[in-house]
Amino acid sequence: MESPNTPHSNSDSDSLSESTHTRNDDIPEKLDDNEIYLNLQNQDGRVVKIKVKKDLPFRKVMDFHKKIYNNAQATTFVHEHQILGPTKTVGEYNLKNESVIRVNMFSEGGC
Repeated sequence: MESPNTPHSNSDSDSLSESTHTRNDDIPEKLDDNEIYLNLQNQDGRVVKIKVKKDLPFRKVMDFHKKIYNNAQATTFVHEHQILGPTKTVGEYNLKNESVIRVNMFSEGGC
C-alpha cells in the first residue's frame, strides 16, 4: 500500500495508527478482537491502511485523514454506497477488517 509523503505523528490515542504492514508481509501484526484495519482510498487511488479500535468515533478517522493529507477541502467517506458520518463509532457501521473506505474530496463554494 502506498502512503502519503507527508510524515505525521499520532497524538490522538492508541485507538488509531497508520500501519506499515501489507498483505504481503511475512509476519502480519496480530489484531485483538476489538481492532480492525481500514483502508482509506482517495480519488487518486492512493490507499492508507490504518488500524483502529471498533469503539473509536468515526470522527477521529475523518480527522486523521484530514491531518495526514493537510486537507481543508470538504470530504465524504463512503463504504458500500453508504456515507459515513462522524457521530457513530467504527463498530456501529459494522465495518469489517480490511474494509475499503472511499474518500471523496471536493471544493466548496467559489466562483
